[in-house]
Amino acid sequence: LIGDFTGMIGDPTGKKATRPQLTREQVLANAETYKRQVFKVLDREATVIRYNGEWLTPLGAEGIIRLAGKWTLARMMERDDFRTRFREQQPISLHELLYPLVQAKDSVEMAKIPELGCDVELGGHDQIFNLLVGRDLMKEEGLEPQVCLTVPLLVGLDDAHHARALRVADDGLRVGVPARVDLDSQVPERPAIAIIVMHLQH
Repeated sequence: LIGDFTGMIGDPTGKKATRPQLTREQVLANAETYKRQVFKVLDREATVIRYNGEWLTPLGAEGIIRLAGKWTLARMMERDDFRTRFREQQPISLHELLYPLVQAKDSVEMAKIPELGCDVELGGHDQIFNLLVGRDLMKEEGLEPQVCLTVPLLVGLDDAHHARALRVADDGLRVGVPARVDLDSQVPERPAIAIIVMHLQH
């Protein structure tokens, strides 16, 4: 699942300030780099790629407002990063508060697609809050909540999470480098860390 819609919001997880919003063109350009990397691990012919704009874009203003009504500000402020920014009087934009909900909507919609039957979601351990929001929203929709698996984040050479990526060959894998290193323009600002929704064969 490629978050072409959520990419334009920007995941606030672990951020001390509001991250710049990307254009759709930037998001789609980044998506191409993700594809090149993931197909070094996954079989291209056996992989189904979906974009969350398929179900999030048609929601429109009314749908987003209804989605926002399924969660409370108090629960959203349980997130460590939001709570820390609030305590330190750092701005929190309203669109950032929507991120966990639209990611949760992904979990609901992917589970509803019969040919996929997604019931496991894999993400970095910084995504636990977002994944649990997904489970709650699935319960509300009468769906079996997904199983959530998390893994440690890759750490850059400067010990910063989400290190930038360095291309080691034209079609080679990428390795973490310090964020202060200048990289060529073909490497996205964000690393290729994305949620992969897995299909279990029963």
